[in-house]
Amino acid sequence: MNNQSGKTILLIDDDRDILEALKIMLETEGFTVQTASNGQQGVEIVKKSCPSLVLVDMMMETVDAGAKVAEQIKSTGCNCPVLLLSSIGDATSYNLDIAEIGLAGAIQKPVRPQVLIPLIKRKLGLK
Repeated sequence: MNNQSGKTILLIDDDRDILEALKIMLETEGFTVQTASNGQQGVEIVKKSCPSLVLVDMMMETVDAGAKVAEQIKSTGCNCPVLLLSSIGDATSYNLDIAEIGLAGAIQKPVRPQVLIPLIKRKLGLK
């Protein structure tokens, strides 16, 4: 297990199974993980304790809920990287300018550890 102490990741997804799978994946890599099952809960967590990085699902309460949550996170003053989780593939990049709403990137579901972990480490400046 790598030592990433002080690196807290917030996962926001309304699918409990995905939250648990991602939590286990990230904790195995030594990250501290917080979870939220909806956008409002996630924004409240960010307001209380700005995490190192946020992973937010694109399609929760509404189709573009993840993008709206990302905008709300940025408006809290927390400057952590926000990555969008999407199961709709290329449609995300065609219909949404992720940089315009302050996203650090997008990850395709199903999430593969060999893609997600290196990306998170790069965004956090870890080796």
